[in-house]
Amino acid sequence: MTQQAVVEGHHIVRRRQLVDEVITCLHELLASGQYKEGDKIPTEAKLGEMFTVSRTTVREAIKVLANTGMLEVQQGRGTFVAKRCAGKEPLERRLIRATEPEVYEARLLLETDIARLAAQRRTDEDLRKMRWYMEESATALKRGDINNYLSCDVQFHVAVAVASKNAVLVDVYSAFTDVLHDSLRRSWEQNPSIDIEQRRAAILQSHEKIYQAIYEADPDNAARITAGLIGEMYKIDV
Repeated sequence: MTQQAVVEGHHIVRRRQLVDEVITCLHELLASGQYKEGDKIPTEAKLGEMFTVSRTTVREAIKVLANTGMLEVQQGRGTFVAKRCAGKEPLERRLIRATEPEVYEARLLLETDIARLAAQRRTDEDLRKMRWYMEESATALKRGDINNYLSCDVQFHVAVAVASKNAVLVDVYSAFTDVLHDSLRRSWEQNPSIDIEQRRAAILQSHEKIYQAIYEADPDNAARITAGLIGEMYKIDV
């Protein structure tokens, strides 16, 4: 793992990604069984050497895992594996370690059925929210505000989930929003040569098709279009 500079503005904030990578490494270290419940883990300095990152980055990662209950920081003594830790972690944190194929498969399975249910159960208010996020994402892209575009894009998909009227699916999808946001960002940055207007038109068209199928209460078409959008994004045939 190598540390990279933090870039502000509309570019990747590498620091967050770096902390997430250290969290993944620490969790794998705990899951390996090398450290049992109650054991003291290496110091921040030692972990920094192991992962080739700064102590500050390690400290932030440890703080996150302490908040999830996996680690316990004892002032003046060090950091210990929490006694109640049994190798489990919250879904939101587990998703950080997801590979791109795993993200693709999870989105494909989750979003196609969500779109199917949304087409059957949506209300006028659900449609209004979808339309609003579609328009906001288009406006953000037009002015080059990639961060706001990504947020609105994610919220459009959340609005579709809400329209499914299945509270469990909404909760699961809400936990998925961070990894979805990162996945959308990676997709955007991996194709820097594509004209922004060309992208804007493609994004608007795909969202419009999903919206229209849900508006027309066509569950099969809504699921098919959603699957096609995800497959195109990850360049995988579906």
